[in-house]
Amino acid sequence: RTAQRLSIFSQRYHGPGESAFIKNNYLDGLDEIEIYIDKKKDLPIRLKGIEWE
Repeated sequence: RTAQRLSIFSQRYHGPGESAFIKNNYLDGLDEIEIYIDKKKDLPIRLKGIEWE
């Protein structure tokens, strides 16, 4: 079930790590998201629909 959710997420996701998710490289995609969030620190992440700004 987790694999199904990750697959659906990767198809709909647009943002940091998107290219890794397209290649089904989920770990690299998640690492890129983590790096992005760490750089933002305490700043809120703004979302527009399902896309990162």
